[in-house]
Amino acid sequence: MFTKSLRAWVDMLKEGEIFLAKVAYEEYFADMEEATFYQLLARLHKEKTLGKLAKGLYYRPYYDDISLQRKPSEDKLVEFFTNKNKNGMVVGSHLYAKLGLISNPDSNYQIYTNVFDIKSVRVLHGFEVKTVNIDFKNENYLRNIAMLEIINDIDSYSDVNIEALANFMREYALHFDQSALLKVLAVKSYKKRNIAIIRDILETYHVSNTLVKLLNKASKYQKSNYIALALQEEGKVC
Repeated sequence: MFTKSLRAWVDMLKEGEIFLAKVAYEEYFADMEEATFYQLLARLHKEKTLGKLAKGLYYRPYYDDISLQRKPSEDKLVEFFTNKNKNGMVVGSHLYAKLGLISNPDSNYQIYTNVFDIKSVRVLHGFEVKTVNIDFKNENYLRNIAMLEIINDIDSYSDVNIEALANFMREYALHFDQSALLKVLAVKSYKKRNIAIIRDILETYHVSNTLVKLLNKASKYQKSNYIALALQEEGKVC
């Protein structure tokens, strides 16, 4: 009976649709023993009724691919982990390319998600995924994460578009939400340097803030070369 109900559920999925075994069990099959559920999944995978991307991560095969050679596309994987920024966001080079800061993103994707709980970075089918327990539907949280990530990484690239960087910083300052920044800092650790650079950005655009309270007055925080250059250009017109 359980096998039949699981097969019927899989048949209702769209081809290429991805699901987490743990979530599927809790939402649809909690009336059976958990060990039995995972045994059935393993059987369906062996029969090629299910495709498997990683431990606990499955997908409905494509109808014309009986040998499971065709995996879900990058777009489908991004959509699964982020749910169009409702449950996660792309960070790293693909974010910087989307913002126009760089031209050539790396091959691997980096994603923050709240779809499932993992304690460290987990590599899933070429995607580096990390759990960040935050409401990704809040644009202010997304904007602050993007700014903090840019500060972390931007100096490691050689083709940075300074004008695009300045435009992003200007928009960030215009929509700055300190409470949102503090929420992000509470759920994900960033260096004090990041906060100091954000304060520099806000000071350039004359945006009121109390970030100095989070910094050590005796410390001299390392600058970002690209951000300093963009701020220098912006300072000429502010």
